[in-house]
Amino acid sequence: MDLPNILYSAWPRHLLSNCMICLICLMAWPNVAAESYSIPIQSAGQNVTPHLRLGITAPDYPPFDFVVQGKSYEGIGADYALLVQDKLGIPVFAVQFNNRDEAIRALQTGSIDLLANSNTFEASHTGIVLSTPYLDDLPAISTRIDFDWTQQKDYTDLTVVAAYDYLPLNVLQSRFPGALIKQMDSPAKAMAALIYGQADLMFSELQVAGYLIDHNYPNAAKIVATDPAREKGLGFALNADNTHLQTRINKAIQQIAPAEHALIARRWSVAGLGATSSARTVTQNQTLRVVVDRSSPPLSYFDEQGTYRGITADLLARISLSTGLRFEFKPVNGLEDALRTVRNGQADILVDFNPDNDREQYLQFSRPYLSKPFVWIGTTSSIAAPPEPDQSVSIALPRAHTLIAYLQGKYPKAQLIETNNNADSLERVKQGQAQYTVMNLSTASYYLSRSEDSRLKMLGELDEPLAKASFGVSRNNLELLGLLDNALRQIQPDEINALANRWRNNAVVQLSDWRDYKSILLQGALLVIAALVLFAAWNFVLRRQIRLRKMAEQELTDQLNQRQQLLNELASAKKQAEKANAAKSVFLATISHEIKTPLSAVMGTLELELEKTAENSDRVEPLKTALRSASELSRLISDILDTVQIETGHLSVHPAPTNLKKLCEELIQNFSATAEQKNLALQLQWTGPEHTEAILDDLRLRQILGNLISNAVKYTLTGQITLHVKVSQKAPDNAAFLFTVTDTGPGISTEHLENLFKPFEKIQSSPAGGTQGTGLGLYICKELAKLMGGELSMQSQPGEGTRASFKLTCPIAGSVRPEHAEFTAGESVTKTIQPLRILVVDDHAPNRILLAQQLNYLGHQTLQARNGAEAFDLWKTHAFDCVLTDCSMPVMDGFELAEAIRRQEQSEGQTACLILGITAHEGPDIRQQCMNCGMNDCLAKPLGLQTLKAKLFQYTVNHKPADPLFKMSTLRTLSGDNTENMQTLLQTLLDANLEDLLKLKQSLMGNAHQEQAEIIHRIKGAAKMIGAYRLLRTIETYEGASNMEQRTALAREVSDALERLIEAMQQQTHNPQS
Repeated sequence: MDLPNILYSAWPRHLLSNCMICLICLMAWPNVAAESYSIPIQSAGQNVTPHLRLGITAPDYPPFDFVVQGKSYEGIGADYALLVQDKLGIPVFAVQFNNRDEAIRALQTGSIDLLANSNTFEASHTGIVLSTPYLDDLPAISTRIDFDWTQQKDYTDLTVVAAYDYLPLNVLQSRFPGALIKQMDSPAKAMAALIYGQADLMFSELQVAGYLIDHNYPNAAKIVATDPAREKGLGFALNADNTHLQTRINKAIQQIAPAEHALIARRWSVAGLGATSSARTVTQNQTLRVVVDRSSPPLSYFDEQGTYRGITADLLARISLSTGLRFEFKPVNGLEDALRTVRNGQADILVDFNPDNDREQYLQFSRPYLSKPFVWIGTTSSIAAPPEPDQSVSIALPRAHTLIAYLQGKYPKAQLIETNNNADSLERVKQGQAQYTVMNLSTASYYLSRSEDSRLKMLGELDEPLAKASFGVSRNNLELLGLLDNALRQIQPDEINALANRWRNNAVVQLSDWRDYKSILLQGALLVIAALVLFAAWNFVLRRQIRLRKMAEQELTDQLNQRQQLLNELASAKKQAEKANAAKSVFLATISHEIKTPLSAVMGTLELELEKTAENSDRVEPLKTALRSASELSRLISDILDTVQIETGHLSVHPAPTNLKKLCEELIQNFSATAEQKNLALQLQWTGPEHTEAILDDLRLRQILGNLISNAVKYTLTGQITLHVKVSQKAPDNAAFLFTVTDTGPGISTEHLENLFKPFEKIQSSPAGGTQGTGLGLYICKELAKLMGGELSMQSQPGEGTRASFKLTCPIAGSVRPEHAEFTAGESVTKTIQPLRILVVDDHAPNRILLAQQLNYLGHQTLQARNGAEAFDLWKTHAFDCVLTDCSMPVMDGFELAEAIRRQEQSEGQTACLILGITAHEGPDIRQQCMNCGMNDCLAKPLGLQTLKAKLFQYTVNHKPADPLFKMSTLRTLSGDNTENMQTLLQTLLDANLEDLLKLKQSLMGNAHQEQAEIIHRIKGAAKMIGAYRLLRTIETYEGASNMEQRTALAREVSDALERLIEAMQQQTHNPQS
């Protein structure tokens, strides 16, 4: 091909020099620099007079066009538009369009005045002319890094991508004959297609390609060729009829100073701004051969694909862009080979060479482009500092190195060891064949940072000479030397520094050639042969030892096998024991659940009957006796489960903030009725801060104190029982608690007292004549006290009563605010609260019926369901204030039901109803599972009237009734409170809704959007009439939808909501009194 062949990875950043140049250019551009580099985007209806309307298009076209947050326009085009604004004194506002074609039509119709960054593409449209160009249109060809551009003879079978609005398709087809042309929406998409293998070449403005590679793909793409600059560069497109504006714009562009062009170039880090095609060199078709020592990273190296990379490679790419020169590169294995290649005329340029007097006989050197000090490298195991001039040391240096003469003069006793290249020299030092080597700082830093030998270190710098990387050319090629010097003068020092910083850690060097390490490889081969001989001799000796060792190993193996067999049998026995223990735990938990479920029905029925029976009835005592027996049985089951958890190590506590005063008062209330039956005084005494919130497991504390009080009530005949609580605050966040239960009972002998905390130990005789327990209660309390970090003790003497103490130290959360509305256990279950509509869900019929009867007795309305699925259907068609659900059920359990209700409430924006779980399982895990699925609380079976009343009062004291599907009160008002008229009106509305529902479903099937809207509007009117606010909210969401797809989906939701309303209305027609 006849295009310049260069390698380009990314243009460097210019930080410090940019700042200096910007300060200089600000003197020539005071008005623009004082303001923002952006142009405001004109919003619809905005009218600013007079002003110029500048058209911009989406998507962004970096670095020419950027839209920042939809409010301002930036880029090269914006900078030149601001210059025009400054010189004409007319404000410029941007008007954004979706694409270039829309902007061109707006320019043709006069809707805008200017279109920035325009070239022959815009000029090819009727009625469009270009202003004087403010920027060269320099086309460039880009490829992927791994694409071998040099092997391409023509464009046949290649895929070329370009932005659709860069050049017309016919121009691209003539430029790339035989290629498949793909036009993309933007340069960014074109570059992405190139990077991801959907195209072979990209054709674009040089500035665009450089910007995209530099910012997005610095190690994935490169610019390989440029075309001559076009006569019509980039300028403003104008309406051909507006000749007056065209004249003024041209004059403003001609007034732009070179310093202003330079400021924009520096601001966007691009080349070619402000240049003209006449300034380009005439040498752009010349190809130069460059010889490269491949052992000098990061200045020069060849990567794993054999591509020339590094600081000098990017520098040559920069020179190629500014001069048009083409370079081809020849790698060699050292300085000596490089010099020989140039002297024999096989290369035109030698890179990375330090000028010296000896070579000036046949070479000329350009101005240095990189200066670094030479540094000493050695191993810290043998030396720690550079050599002294009178020392006898060995120094490894590549042949023809520029420092050989210098080192021989300064270190006369030194032995210079010549090597092939830098890598070979470093290997000699590593192997101990030389004490030192010398490299420039950049190359030394690269090699040492990647060396696995931590002994290699830089020991210091040479005193005088610097490593000055320059280009070397033949002495008969003065024109080339001048061209290189001129190109280097145009590159700012900070650009080269940026190149050096970029390649400091990015080089991935091609694996070295074997010739680099020829001498080392020979020495290694001799060492390997010697090692093989020694290995053979040693192998003979070892074979005999191995035979003896195998015999010993066989004997040891037999012993180990026997031991392993014993260990396996032990592990198997352990697994069987663990499996049996786990089976026992599962069995007990299952039996507990199966027993507690019917037992809760028995206890609830007895309590309900006892509540309904008159106090003086003959049935009271039998009912109380039965209830006490059932309670003891329930407590026994809980004790057995706790004992199993203690034995298996699964007993745990879950601390949480707890109001201790309230907890103790509730315990006293719970046992007050039993104490009164025996004419015992039961009281609470409190010492210390009353409103203290301790962080502990309230369930376990209730279990410990409840057991102690229960025992005191059971075994005390006369007198009193006192629960005394003493609070001693040790620190702001920590307190000590002493709980003491004192009774006036018969007391316990010392020998019995010692065994009370053992499992299944109990008092042999009861002076109270009461029933004896299982002997597990105090054992469990003792273990719980240890688990909570406390201590449980008991003091007693026969005839003097008993004193049980529980000491506990735990964190405190602070003072507790007194609660305003709460239900205590001592209050009558008939205490009036707001009647609620409650859904009762339980697969066990006796429990379900009992719970409904309990709630009816408390004054609430109930509906029953046998499982979660049946309950969810009822919930969707009724308005419930509360759902009481068993946790374990077939079809759909209580957890799934709670999750389904919460999802439905959220999707329809309903007020959350109260959900309480009921379970026969015990433990904090089941409670946490209830809370995680959306329940408000978890209640343990059996449920007494006191507990049920207290929980409902707790959660509904500030209850807001659930939204009904429709309001019967509205119908009563409309019908004049006449039942017959109300039923007639309800049936009429029901028939209308059924007809509307059928039509709505038909319109959804036929996608009749206009008909849908009319039907839903009619439904909305009927919904307002009967107060169907859930349906109304869904319709309002439908009406606010922004697109047809959303409206269709919401129309289906309206259909579903209408179906639920119809079900509720049908139920009302069948049960008009509800």
